[in-house]
Amino acid sequence: MAIHPLLHCALMITYEYVNLMIWILSQFNDMDLVTTFPDYRVPQILRHVDVLQYESSLDELVDGQVELEKGGIDEVSIRAGTVVAVEEIVQKVKEEIISSVAADSDSE
Repeated sequence: MAIHPLLHCALMITYEYVNLMIWILSQFNDMDLVTTFPDYRVPQILRHVDVLQYESSLDELVDGQVELEKGGIDEVSIRAGTVVAVEEIVQKVKEEIISSVAADSDSE
């Protein structure tokens, strides 16, 4: 059985953050509100699986491994896009799970 691409992406992101999340859980009281930390790794994965697509000028900077200005429009755009994309992935995965559970319930 093939894994749905969105689920595959969510699993990759989860794998990257298991240890980090364990530490973070001990630091924050509202972790249930956090779905991702937009560092450099998550956008790389999302771009690799074509979830994030950049304008050609940003593509060239990232592909050329040019360090982006901290807090600059390019960096903020990537971070914001990452948060939005992960939120959408989380929603899609939830919908898939709910749909799957409903289908299993209907078949019983």
